[in-house]
Amino acid sequence: MKKRTLLIHGAWVLVAAGTFAAGRFLAPEPGSPRAARTGTGVEGRGLGQPGLLGGGPGGAEEGGKTGGSAGRSAPGDGPISVAGIKGQVEAFLKEKDPVKANLAFARLLAGLTEENAGAAYEALKASGGRGRDFGRHMNLFFQAWGGIDGQSAVEAAMVESEGEGRDGGRGGRGGFGGPGGPGGNNVMAALSGWAASGDSEAAREWVAAVEDERQKTMFTFGIMEGMTRSDPDAATAYVLELAAERAAAGDQEGEGGFYRGRGFDPTSRYMEMIASEQANRGLAAASAWAEGLPEGEMKEAAFSRIAASLAGEDLDAVAKWVTEHSSQDYAQDAVSEVARRMANTEPAKALEWAEGLTGAAQSQAFSSAFNQWTDRDAVAASEYLSTMHASPLRDSAVSSFATQLDREDPEAAAAWASTISDVTTRVETLESVARSWMRTDSEAAQQWLPASGLPAEVQQEVLSGGGGGRPDFRDFGGGGGRGGRRGR
Repeated sequence: MKKRTLLIHGAWVLVAAGTFAAGRFLAPEPGSPRAARTGTGVEGRGLGQPGLLGGGPGGAEEGGKTGGSAGRSAPGDGPISVAGIKGQVEAFLKEKDPVKANLAFARLLAGLTEENAGAAYEALKASGGRGRDFGRHMNLFFQAWGGIDGQSAVEAAMVESEGEGRDGGRGGRGGFGGPGGPGGNNVMAALSGWAASGDSEAAREWVAAVEDERQKTMFTFGIMEGMTRSDPDAATAYVLELAAERAAAGDQEGEGGFYRGRGFDPTSRYMEMIASEQANRGLAAASAWAEGLPEGEMKEAAFSRIAASLAGEDLDAVAKWVTEHSSQDYAQDAVSEVARRMANTEPAKALEWAEGLTGAAQSQAFSSAFNQWTDRDAVAASEYLSTMHASPLRDSAVSSFATQLDREDPEAAAAWASTISDVTTRVETLESVARSWMRTDSEAAQQWLPASGLPAEVQQEVLSGGGGGRPDFRDFGGGGGRGGRRGR
């Protein structure tokens, strides 16, 4: 894109699991028809699926005579004996064909029981397996084990994550223990299976006893994944309970709790997980659920996630729903999401939708739409801006346009920012452009600053890199905050 083009067009011169997706197959909802077939409910403690892939009864023969990946009949032939479990592990480990290896592993998981899971774990650990694929398999193993015997699975995963496994270290990344350190992915996977098995209360009690708050937060993600799959309503109640506890702890600490002020709200992240699951049930069910949440950050997170999840299926329906709530604070991120999605393919439609909104939502929608439009076609966006008369909406649009353009063409971005009517918005936008310009071409930025129109003290802060300037989260692939230009 050419700088001159952007300048001439201006009449005034011119921005978080998973991990357990496969577990949806391994641990179906307790009480569901599939749970009854597979024996993964509270009553049945095995994972067998009779007749799923054919084969006879009985599972692996005593002594582990599996005959390789084809030696044992299909998942669901019944539990594997303790004596035969080692042979089934070997069948998985020795198979070179990836499809057959996955089939052998599925057979292993399908034959797990409380009695043989520990032996299977020891055989897998003794194999010395490493690598990303083996790590994924172990995640699934611990999730399956957690659904059968949660306490044992979690305790074994904790020992491994704390470094008492094969390497004698801290569960090296890519090795048997997965990503290292206390609270590794295998612990979360085991907790997910435990919580989904119908015994979430016991899993929650185990996590509640963990003293390290960072570990506890990570482990709770495992609990939430399992509960979300098996009982979204119970998961919602649990998150609201956690939020109340967190608020009380924050009041006692006087600083908002362990995570407040650190840019991370775990309860909102938990609610986003549930929102994603609710979105799978369709807009009617998801919207009814979200609307019933208490107002605040978690409701905001739920609305935003539902809008993002369903916009690709029926953007018009999602836009209608978000419009109905657009005057509420909790819907502002959802407003941004809809505007961004529309602007990606139909910028004019996005702006028309934004014009029909009121108050903060209107400005929010314009900002997000121009953010996306600038990414796609900055020249066309600048042409539209040149037709707008001075107004708060134009100020919002120009601010978004300028801060989206500032790394590619800071001179043009600065010229556009200088046309903003509102003094506060103009100074904030110019300062943002200046800081970005200093990162990309400090010499040119320093030459421009004296004539920028920025107050002297702001210029000095920009030059010194102080004044509370935020990092450019585009350098890290995103960030938090509203309005499309995240983290700025």
